[in-house]
Amino acid sequence: MTLIRPATQPDERSVYDLIRTLMGFPLDREAFHEVFIRKLHSESVLYYVAERDGVIVGFGSLRIEPQLHHLGLAGEIRELVVHETVRSKGIGAELVSRLKRGGREAGLCLP
Repeated sequence: MTLIRPATQPDERSVYDLIRTLMGFPLDREAFHEVFIRKLHSESVLYYVAERDGVIVGFGSLRIEPQLHHLGLAGEIRELVVHETVRSKGIGAELVSRLKRGGREAGLCLP
């Protein structure tokens, strides 16, 4: 069973590893830490992780900001990654669904 939950500071290392895999090259750890912590506590970003058997296997982020063409708050999924060993099991879809629900809770108009 997969648990989709808001990311927390202790998840940082696992999220770093997932994002590094997504990008295909190492990222500066200190810079990553600064951005992760700042955005983790931001009202304009939602971070969720997928956890399976106590291991973080997926990550997704939603950026929230006012948009003129929406006449209010709009959201955009900025990152979405699932560990290669558990792909094609619906985890990415679960993350997207939870990000959309989190966006609705934050005041976005979503279908």
